This record gives sequence, C-alpha cells and structure tokens, in this order.
Amino acid sequence: MKVIILSFVLCLASCAKNHISRTHRDSRFAVFNGTHFEEFFLPSVPSWANFSVAGKCFRDQSLSYLKFDLLAQNYELNYFDLVSLQTLYNREVERLRPDHLRKEQMSEYISPRDKSYIFHETFEKVRGGFKLALTRYPHVNLIWVDPFLDDIAHLKTRLVQLKNSAIMDKGVPVLFSLCNSSLQVESIFKNNPIDSEFNLYLGAELFHVYDDQLKIRPHFGVDLKSLYPEKKINIIVPKGMSLPSELRGEHNLFFY
Repeated sequence: MKVIILSFVLCLASCAKNHISRTHRDSRFAVFNGTHFEEFFLPSVPSWANFSVAGKCFRDQSLSYLKFDLLAQNYELNYFDLVSLQTLYNREVERLRPDHLRKEQMSEYISPRDKSYIFHETFEKVRGGFKLALTRYPHVNLIWVDPFLDDIAHLKTRLVQLKNSAIMDKGVPVLFSLCNSSLQVESIFKNNPIDSEFNLYLGAELFHVYDDQLKIRPHFGVDLKSLYPEKKINIIVPKGMSLPSELRGEHNLFFY
C-alpha cells in the first residue's frame, strides 16, 4: 500500500513539475499571441517624419522599430540580436507585400495576427543563431549608394571604377542605403544588373534609436563596431560627401 501511495505522490510531483515547466515556457511566448506582441514596438513614424537628413530623402517604406531595452530586459537579447531581429522582421513583412500594393499601405494589408506570427518566427530564428549578412567576412566595405540612385548608369560606372581600385582589396563590398530597405536596394540592382561581386545589401531597417548600451539616443543610427566587433570596417562614400551621422563606431573612411 505504501508503495502505491509513494508512486502516486511521485507521479503528482512529476506532473506538477512538467506543468510548471510547460507553463513557464508558454508564458515566455504568450506575449506574441494576439496583439500583445505590439508592446515591443515603438510607435510608428509618421510619413512626414520618415526621412534621412544625410540621404536627403523621404522613405516610401514604412518600417517598424523595436523597443530594444524592453526586449533585452525580458529575453536577454544583446545588441547584435536586437538589430538582427528588427532587420529580419522588417524584411519578412516587406516580402509579403504584393507588387501592386503601395508601400505605405502595408499596415492595412498585414493583419495583427500575421505580424504576430512573423515576429514569433523571426524571434525564434534570432534565438536560434540567425546573424545578419557579413558575419563570415573579416573585412567589410560598406558602400553608400543613395547619392547616385537617381542615376543608376553613373552609379554603375562608379562601382566598376571602385571594383578596380586598391580599396576593394580591403574587404567584401556591401551596398547600403539610408533611404531604402535592403530589399528595395536588391530590387534596384536586379533590374539594373551589375558585377556579381556586388550582391550584399543593407538598408534603412538596420537603423534604430538606441546606442550599444541600449540607451535611447535623439537620432537614428547603428553602431557598426558593436554590431561587428571582430571585423575591420571600411565605409566608402561618394567624393565630396560627408560620413552619414547614422553610422557610428570605429571605422576607416574612403571615397569613390
């Protein structure tokens, strides 16, 4: 009889432990259900304020910006994880947009349920080890392309000249934009093919209002050295242009 009672007690203890473990696990992700996940997002930027001073442009892509401090507090994500999560989330949302839909209509097209699903999926990818592009390269050449996007032919000429320069021996080329998302930049060059060496892109979804200590700053930017601490970073801007204030962290500056 004692054996039966002891077995029963152990069974109850095991079930209780499993329930607590399952409840704890489920509670971590309960915030992603329904609209509760939205507490991890900053308010949307109005179209009249969605611009880049350095890029001298208004963005036609409505981006979502995360509350880095709140996510770090709840899920122990570091700076790299948070930038990766925001970038990946915006890319996945943009991929759902039909070609005929204007970019500013995205919030009307994608439901809160879809956004919640995308956020959960991208969160899991980041927690699973997803990293932004460039992680396998020791040296990186970030090439700012916005000033020439109105004249693609001229930009292609500049890039060909740049490819043949000594600067390109210092790292893999990455085209980046302050005005467009990475998918928009990729689309531009798919429609205007250039050398296959230029096939990595970073866009406006990379930027945020936090420093590498997750403190809010009064302007958008990204700390490149905190993002890629083990890499040598070269920033290449058009001749006659200044370094965009959005780019922070240790780097070498070149012109093309």
